[in-house]
Amino acid sequence: MIEFDYNRGTNKLSMRCDDKPLFDSIREHFSVENQNARFARRYNRYAPTRKYVITGTGTCELGIYWEIRKYLIKNQVNTDITISNNLKKALSVGLDVGLCDGFNFKLREYQEDVVKSALKLGRGTCVLGTGAGKTFTTAALIENFFRNAPDKDTFKCLMLVPDLGLVEQTYDEFINCGTTYKLTKWTGKQKPDLTANVIIANIGIIQSRFSENDWLKYVDLLIVDECHKISSGNKISKIVHKIKTQNKFGFTGTLPEDQLDKWSIIGKLGPVIYEKSSYELRLEDYLANVNVKVLELSYTQPIHYKTHNRYREELDFIYESEDRNNFLTKLCSKLPNNILLLVNHIKHGEVFKNS
Repeated sequence: MIEFDYNRGTNKLSMRCDDKPLFDSIREHFSVENQNARFARRYNRYAPTRKYVITGTGTCELGIYWEIRKYLIKNQVNTDITISNNLKKALSVGLDVGLCDGFNFKLREYQEDVVKSALKLGRGTCVLGTGAGKTFTTAALIENFFRNAPDKDTFKCLMLVPDLGLVEQTYDEFINCGTTYKLTKWTGKQKPDLTANVIIANIGIIQSRFSENDWLKYVDLLIVDECHKISSGNKISKIVHKIKTQNKFGFTGTLPEDQLDKWSIIGKLGPVIYEKSSYELRLEDYLANVNVKVLELSYTQPIHYKTHNRYREELDFIYESEDRNNFLTKLCSKLPNNILLLVNHIKHGEVFKNS
């Protein structure tokens, strides 16, 4: 028999199993080799050979519950499973509601599926490739939670984005979507309006100010953009764990390859509830198919090196080559559609702007 329980104080799942070999096999499955162990042994220091998601007493992050259930089903483990009332309450945080409308744009079919899945479970990780419209999907998800909140005036959502630029971009896009909740930005230069319903903040400000703002622990909804940054044991991972709401969602274009980091994300935010890759988006004609063509240019004038920094001189030669720049200018002027010309330095871009 396996018994699952939930501790509201520590926000942790506990698993008790009367079959020790089964417990050990589950625990071993949710572990990875400790790469540092071999180096520790060189200096006669002890380090465990494996890193475990589940402790020896059966404690782990709440989101691992779904992964354990998947493991049991996949391996056809025939055992009785009991769930405590505390865990039932922690799992029953979804909303049985229809999707709201009234946005300035229409949700794509898969975006509707993302929001429906998120509302139903109440937590989870969404993997949406570049071009899938993560920001609009997130805005719609928050709008559904806001409109169904018991008290809209006190509803608080915290959305974490990686950097300052994304705070501004996300704020503007939310406004353009036609959302009805009150928005505010929180950066090192701008303090949040705490009467707002949704606070968009960069990770840096949360890391430096979390302990000074006790209200952060009690927000109603947490959204983590680019959640692949929640690696095992880092500071933002610990902050996400401290936020008490069970309604937590992560959005990312791709999950990390490191299995321990992947379990860290799932443990704190919930299971992967939807995946849509950029490849699928191209197949379904949501994104344009791309053909890559490499053009090889020959230069008539050789480089005459004047210093030992040949790499820098070659770069300057390329940037200042009239033949190369004229060729690219003519190529862009003859192509029928919009052109995106990427350069490494502003000075080089100004050459094309002025041509």
